[in-house]
Amino acid sequence: MPENYYAFTWGDALFVVLDVYRHCDVNEKPQTWDWTLGEEQYQWFRRTLAGSDARYKFVFAHHVRGQGRGAVTMAKFNEWGGYNNKNVWQFNTERPGWEAPIHQLMVKYGVNIFFQGHDHLYAWEQLDGIVYQETPMAADSTYQIGVLANADAYTDVTRDGTGHLRVQVNTDSVTVDFVRAYLPADTQSGTRKNGEIAHRYTIRQRLSSVENSTDNALPRCHAMYQAGMNTLYVTLSRPLPVSAHVEVVTLQGKIVLQTDIEQGSWGTVTGAGTLPSGFYMVRIVLENGSTIPVALHVLR
Repeated sequence: MPENYYAFTWGDALFVVLDVYRHCDVNEKPQTWDWTLGEEQYQWFRRTLAGSDARYKFVFAHHVRGQGRGAVTMAKFNEWGGYNNKNVWQFNTERPGWEAPIHQLMVKYGVNIFFQGHDHLYAWEQLDGIVYQETPMAADSTYQIGVLANADAYTDVTRDGTGHLRVQVNTDSVTVDFVRAYLPADTQSGTRKNGEIAHRYTIRQRLSSVENSTDNALPRCHAMYQAGMNTLYVTLSRPLPVSAHVEVVTLQGKIVLQTDIEQGSWGTVTGAGTLPSGFYMVRIVLENGSTIPVALHVLR
């Protein structure tokens, strides 16, 4: 069998490459839950992420679910996000015994960037602390094909033009540049310059995450804090059965953050302000009195 999914560590970064097509052989045109990594690849992916202590983690695949347009708008559904196309949670029945949907696995184990192709433009989005990065088309003499056809499928930054991504990994940050490429004739006027930077972003810290262990009747929960964005991410393995609120508590018992979570939520993003390095307790307090505790270690 071809080695069509694989991983390696280089310096401070883990690189994981997935095949989102090989096991989608249910029919000629896979639909919704037909799109799958297959259990063998899924379990390998989970073990690879869980077993890595790399500071940064990058995942690559042709596209979220292998087809469609966009990234974060697709990431909520089916094997990737757990919901069916009617926004009903279905992961546990469609993938019995699997730990979590692909997106939630990446959140839990600290993936920083998911790189995909398929749409032939530069696009940047973020969901639960993960950058979803559509890679630019390497060669298009019009510089417009991808952005005209597919930009409306994305929710944040899009850019036209051709070129490549330059990813610079340092101990305390990752910087990603979209480096444009132009044909020589198209630079004559001076308004376009081969090698110019069309968009740049920096990830300053990797996420740190600790999952809770709770009663099986309650969702599993994990919490992460991204120091560079002063943002706390709390993600649940399945939708909440009731409304709840989140508390972040110091070891001295002081509540430093409190916010509500709506019933049915599977993940929440909360601006946390500046949390100093150290250990905290994150508590998910349900309206029926049940509590899901999660340890949180903030590194700066």
